[in-house]
Amino acid sequence: MNILVICENFTKGGLETHIHSYYTALSREHRFIFAFGRFQSELPFEQGNVYSDFNFSNTSSVGAFLQDVDRLIELIQDQNIDVIHVHPFYSIFPAMVASQVAGVPIVCTHHGPASFTFPARVSEMILFYYFYSEVVSKVFSVSRAGKNGLEDQMRMTNVTHLPNAVDTGLYRRHTVINNRRWAAVSRLDGDLGKVSALRKLFEAMPSLPIDAVDVYGDGSQRQALEEYVRELGLERKVHFMGFQSDLYEHLDGNYNGIIGADRVALEGLTMGYPVLELGYGRMCGVFDEALLKLGGDCNFVAIDLPECKIDVLCRQLERVYSQPDCFDFRAYMMDAFDIHKVAADYVANLQKLSTHSLGNMRLFFEQMGDLPNKEVCIYESIDLFWLMCRQIKPYAMDPKVQIMFQMGIERIAAQSPTIQAQALGSRMRQKLKSWFK
Repeated sequence: MNILVICENFTKGGLETHIHSYYTALSREHRFIFAFGRFQSELPFEQGNVYSDFNFSNTSSVGAFLQDVDRLIELIQDQNIDVIHVHPFYSIFPAMVASQVAGVPIVCTHHGPASFTFPARVSEMILFYYFYSEVVSKVFSVSRAGKNGLEDQMRMTNVTHLPNAVDTGLYRRHTVINNRRWAAVSRLDGDLGKVSALRKLFEAMPSLPIDAVDVYGDGSQRQALEEYVRELGLERKVHFMGFQSDLYEHLDGNYNGIIGADRVALEGLTMGYPVLELGYGRMCGVFDEALLKLGGDCNFVAIDLPECKIDVLCRQLERVYSQPDCFDFRAYMMDAFDIHKVAADYVANLQKLSTHSLGNMRLFFEQMGDLPNKEVCIYESIDLFWLMCRQIKPYAMDPKVQIMFQMGIERIAAQSPTIQAQALGSRMRQKLKSWFK
């Protein structure tokens, strides 16, 4: 099977590890072609299969969007692509059109709430919802919570839960040392409230049975976090190690546990470490059997887990030191999250897809080339909106898509000033969010 994977950017982080783990597990039996906007990664790929410098952006002009679609169609035809797999965010829209024009089925991965609530303007919200409700052949959700939300709130019937998987051979068992020293692994920027959660941890450290924390990671907020550690007088307990390309070699045999969230929690648990989950400005505690069940269901995202009080966390840590075997979940992680098991389910789902794309946007794409202004942002083009009214609205079966069209027509008909137009755009965004609460 020839699979075209499309993603806005590929640099470093959990999404990139997610994509690369499937490639590693399946590339002997299936052929992967990659289309990225920005590509800057040390992960190993066959470079001849990576195509980058697509425009995939919320500021793409009509002309740039057309170029992206043309390049994707050429890839699909030249590489005999059987299925397209797209990841958020603005890569979704040209991928959708290319799949329609080329007649190839398209699937996507729902990585969490942000995968669904990022559209901000009228045209992109309509295209996005049309994609989810009527174009995509299959949606893979990395969490059961996401799957349930899509099914219950969006009435989608083509959603499959495929958990974020991990290569249990690569993330082998590590030696855990009972030394009360912990490794915090995190990007040090505004991502998912992790820095604010680390601040809470550092504030609580005088009350916690933790002798030291080594912080692995870098980002725009590192300097401010280092200054905060000095203000707290914790320079001797908290050390900043920066980004380490061979991170896990630094961890093995040196730490009592891992502090982190999302992919870090998944990998730490797989290597046999006790893991203290934090994120979104709060601490969720050390994974025990009960918290692990909740974490597995929500992709180990802190916002979906209960907050842990300091006294409870103290008791958990003391139990980690006295009964370490109770916090070793490697066997469970190998059974539930091994990439080879998850990837087999992935391929089985792809093989069941129709061999043709759903819907038809060929005429829409052809007429997009005739739009008079190719320099305007595609998502702000009034001409594009009217083209959507002619070529998408009559065929959109979902009532919510029709509601969005009507709101867009009202916005234009009112000939409102910019502030009023922005207010209507905000109304549409709130409505989209309300449909996915």
